[in-house]
Amino acid sequence: MLGSLHLAAGVPILPFGPIFGTWKWLALSASGPAAITGTVMPAALPAILGVVLVLNLLSIDVMMVPREPLYPKPGKAFGRPSPRRRCTRY
Repeated sequence: MLGSLHLAAGVPILPFGPIFGTWKWLALSASGPAAITGTVMPAALPAILGVVLVLNLLSIDVMMVPREPLYPKPGKAFGRPSPRRRCTRY
């Protein structure tokens, strides 16, 4: 559930930073002055936050791997021992 929230928040936020930054950069490059910190940070923070949320989503997804198998190992069904392979190498 937490991963779904990260997906719902991270994916829309991620492209906002570069789109806003490009728009402001094009607007400011036409007028001449360099971009100030108050213009750069609203572009950088959503991009950073979006990347962190998406990476956290991937981390949560990897951690949610099932610990117990859905099916028993071959040969373990009905209490029978699995056949052992003989090592012919030595």
